[in-house]
Amino acid sequence: MSGNEWNDDKLEKLLHSMPKTKDERSADDILARLKKDERLVPARQPRRKKWMPGFIAIAAMLVLTLLVPSFLKGGFELSDTSMEMSEKSAPQNGESVDTAQFKQSAEESETMEEPATRNAIQADSPTAFMAGKGMQSHVVLENDTDGMKLFTIGLVHVVDVVPITFLIPTELIQSDISSENVNSVELYNHYAKLIDEEGLGFEDYHPYKGKISFQGNTVIHQMPSEHEYDMSPTTIGAYTFSAIASFPDFKEMKVVDDKNEPVVFDYIGEAMEVTLKRPSAFYKYSVNEEQSYLIPYENRKLDEIQEALLAMKNPENDIVTSVIPSSVDYTIQETDDVVTVSFKQLLDLDAYPPNEILEMVEAFMLTAASFDKQIQLHNVKQEYFERYTLTKPLPKPVAANPIVW
Repeated sequence: MSGNEWNDDKLEKLLHSMPKTKDERSADDILARLKKDERLVPARQPRRKKWMPGFIAIAAMLVLTLLVPSFLKGGFELSDTSMEMSEKSAPQNGESVDTAQFKQSAEESETMEEPATRNAIQADSPTAFMAGKGMQSHVVLENDTDGMKLFTIGLVHVVDVVPITFLIPTELIQSDISSENVNSVELYNHYAKLIDEEGLGFEDYHPYKGKISFQGNTVIHQMPSEHEYDMSPTTIGAYTFSAIASFPDFKEMKVVDDKNEPVVFDYIGEAMEVTLKRPSAFYKYSVNEEQSYLIPYENRKLDEIQEALLAMKNPENDIVTSVIPSSVDYTIQETDDVVTVSFKQLLDLDAYPPNEILEMVEAFMLTAASFDKQIQLHNVKQEYFERYTLTKPLPKPVAANPIVW
């Protein structure tokens, strides 16, 4: 349309000047016309008669006569194979139930998965520790780590941090990382980027922006100028507690810029340094209706283990929930290495759902372990519960919320 000077105003005036069309027919009239339109009536396909010649029917009967016994025989062979697999998966002498399950899981992974897929944790692949009767254990014990290396990391859900422990086969780590005595920083730098955090129900948070290294007992986070870790007190809290969960074998973490100068976080007003050793009380945290974890949560600083164990009864917030039944009360007695929880009334474990008892017992264990102590329960009716002997100090957990890599 060269030679015509059109602009947006002229086009708009032209469109407004056009007459508005109206269809005054009723919906019934339109429907009736559509039904009579032969173009819209699908052509009927002639029905084909289904028939089978007599000799084909006889042949089919003979084939079935020959195959059915073979199927039945194959079924019995499959049952025998299943029994053999069950025997292989049973724990051997000296093995815990969890260790046997992890070994079986590792063997199946080596057989069924390609090498490329074994190096990443996918959303549909994690296997949690089972404490028996379908209950999920929330702790890793020393005898659970045979042939495994612990990779701990603080995954973020909204702004809350859940410490997760991935158990990675030692052979895989030796092939991935050349270091002999691999530490949490080396594990983080190699494996954090492989975790499908969103598939596991968490935020896409790791790896940290910048570079993670270490010097002596200090983790060093060289942080770029563009980051969102100090946007608010809650984001600073998520950053701090994720670091505490991710680097348990170091004492502190320092944050520096690209010139190795200390980084000052907003809302703090001073150089950002994180103390990585912080004892805490443990509570129940639910990611959704089906999945929950035991996590450390700080309403205030807890310097004494008695204070932390008593604080477990009342979280004082709606983010975490107590694992202590409301009808249960107890006192605390501390010795050098063992802390005794004495229930004021005889505790009958059968009076409560087994999962709730398991959460309470293991939360006691994790809280005591954060103070480098063992826990012992007193005035309990039963002598045994799942894999725990209740008449002596309970084992000290080495990590929380395990998932097999």
